[in-house]
Amino acid sequence: MKLIPTDQAPAFQGNAAFEKSFQFSDYQHRTLLLSFLRFAGCPVCNLHTREMIKRYSELQNHSIDLVLVYHSSLENIHRLVTPKMKIPFTILADPNKTIYQLYGVEKSPSAMRSIKAIGEALRAVSLGFIPDMKSIEGGQHGLPADFLIQNGIIKAAHYGRHGADHLSIDQVLNANKTSVMQKEFAQ
Repeated sequence: MKLIPTDQAPAFQGNAAFEKSFQFSDYQHRTLLLSFLRFAGCPVCNLHTREMIKRYSELQNHSIDLVLVYHSSLENIHRLVTPKMKIPFTILADPNKTIYQLYGVEKSPSAMRSIKAIGEALRAVSLGFIPDMKSIEGGQHGLPADFLIQNGIIKAAHYGRHGADHLSIDQVLNANKTSVMQKEFAQ
């Protein structure tokens, strides 16, 4: 079931790439951008991670914490994501998609068939993010999703329509400064 603004964000714990564990309850009284990606060898996901790194300071300037979730093992995250980039935020491993299910994150056979997704895949490969098809834990049809959570309540929810459909940092910052809850964002 998809979550909508004003819903209580489901609590969870998880395995973090750099910390021993992650407790959602540690973020109950903060603002959190929870972003679900695909698998660790996905070039589009690694490109998105790189772009989040570049603009992370903007989120910090607005007191927004960032957590990315991959449906991959910690081993594959360490092998395919973290050696390529210096990660200043939390990355969670969810190879069984337990957290994905809590948040209603879906999959689609056409996840990478849209013009935008193909274009992002080509851009990612041109920047050196080569697909690792041996690391497709959880399948290759996953869709992304983003949730802006304030004090444990979902303020903005975005379920991607294709494999590269995430909220931009600008959309997150705009949603954060408004008192209106937002369900979907124009792309």
